[in-house]
Amino acid sequence: MIEVIESYKRVAREPGFLDRFYTRFMESDPDVRARFQQVDMARQRFVIGRAVTLMLQHASGVRHGTDALRETAVHHGPGGMDIPPYMYDLWIDALVATVAEHDPRFSPDLDAGWRTVLRREVAWFVDIARNSAP
Repeated sequence: MIEVIESYKRVAREPGFLDRFYTRFMESDPDVRARFQQVDMARQRFVIGRAVTLMLQHASGVRHGTDALRETAVHHGPGGMDIPPYMYDLWIDALVATVAEHDPRFSPDLDAGWRTVLRREVAWFVDIARNSAP
């Protein structure tokens, strides 16, 4: 877990990291791209940076951001943006691929670490989103 957090600290400072992530994510599926057509991307870069930080903290056992993550999950659920579950897999793939591109210490073990943490956190997130039906 510490390796993933250190990796995120390295890439979060990289200019263009979040822009590259969003480019990759939007290129992964036409429906993903469509969902971002009216989005303020400057604000969205801040939102995703905060969300990844909160997910990594949550995965580490830090719970002070749990309420914010829950609110975000509910917003992504059926009563909000209604994000289909398959898009979370695309999100994970895009994020890990972008980390691999920007982290000079990236390795197969780090790839596995990122995927393990993100899959667990996204499963928790999606469960909250699904159970927040209006």
